[in-house]
Amino acid sequence: MSDEILGERTRGIVMALGVISLVATVVAMVYGRKLSPRELSPHDSYGRGPLGTRVLYEALPRLGIRAMRETEIMRVRTSETPVLFLAPDAPSQDIDGHLIELADVVRTRMEHDRVSIIVLPKWDLSAMGIASPLDASSLMSFADATGLELEVNHVGAHTDRPKVRALHTEGLGGTSIEVPYPQTLVGGHSILASITEGALVVTNEARTVVVVSDSDLVANFASYRHDNATLFVGMLRALHIRSVVLDETFHGRHKSKSLAEALGEWPGVLILIQGALLAAAALLAGRRRFGRPRPAKAPYGRGPREAIAVAADVLTMGRAPLRLSVRYVELIIRDIHRRLGLREDGHSVEVHEAAQAIDRIAAQRKKPAGAAQLLREAEAIHAKESRKAALARARDLAARAYRLRRLWLGPPRTEGGTT
Repeated sequence: MSDEILGERTRGIVMALGVISLVATVVAMVYGRKLSPRELSPHDSYGRGPLGTRVLYEALPRLGIRAMRETEIMRVRTSETPVLFLAPDAPSQDIDGHLIELADVVRTRMEHDRVSIIVLPKWDLSAMGIASPLDASSLMSFADATGLELEVNHVGAHTDRPKVRALHTEGLGGTSIEVPYPQTLVGGHSILASITEGALVVTNEARTVVVVSDSDLVANFASYRHDNATLFVGMLRALHIRSVVLDETFHGRHKSKSLAEALGEWPGVLILIQGALLAAAALLAGRRRFGRPRPAKAPYGRGPREAIAVAADVLTMGRAPLRLSVRYVELIIRDIHRRLGLREDGHSVEVHEAAQAIDRIAAQRKKPAGAAQLLREAEAIHAKESRKAALARARDLAARAYRLRRLWLGPPRTEGGTT
């Protein structure tokens, strides 16, 4: 097992996770709001639900009217371009911890002669997707936010089937509309469009505030029916409007979130993921070691190989390397001489005579001679040479002696005995 808790590769992975965690934290803190997806509202221009206004947003440019979305309240308040407040979700919104009133935004724009067009909401969509009419008090709060003294009325019951109704306009275009449970207005300075039961579009005297009574005229599910969309586009053209800003600040929730809420949503959840990865790495590091395991030493076996290895270690212990190489050459020459049968039994032969005898046999068998030369070179090693050069020569001599033995006796057996 490795001596290091974390191996080199594992340390790199843990460091990469740490860097990613740091970057994700910084990005989430600085750009989290921009990266976070908007909470869809039933009435906004992003969704394709029945009460949304995406169809209108996509159709206006094709009809020659530039349309832009805006999600920053300060830009909505100060924009010189006419602003469409399409069926706001509420007359006030908590935006970045500040309560913003629709009435204040409309009043500020009116004081600076900036056009505001408010389309009053009519339906409230439940969690089950069932639409029901807004209650009277909520509806009046939207009407009061326009700054005009208005009264909101309805025609028939909300369960009645839609009917085609004749349209009366001041040159806006269109002859009829079809919306369920028509919502009409009473009040305002001038009426731009109406049906028999009441007004549909009213304005103030300066025409800086325009109120459309019924959001179904621009809703996805009904804007294509009869002249519903024609009425709305004709109103914009009659007011000489060629570009509009669609307000999205009063759609959805805009509030400061708690730490738990922020970490439970994108992109704050990235912090939790990175923290969990780092915690898992730390737990694994404490539970077991990482890295490449150290190879275990081979167990000492039995047999001639192990016995010879131990004997060689004992014999060479304390012996000078130069002297050991000379001794190795002499042993090789004597062993070759004995195995070739050149020594008479019971008689010892001096090593130089053994080397010369080997060379004579080599000449007879047409093999390269070199035993005598190898012995002379081995005996010529002395301490006057530099130790580094002498050791290099000693290694060379030992290699040559091994090759000489291999030439005459073949390769040594490594298992099951010796040659």
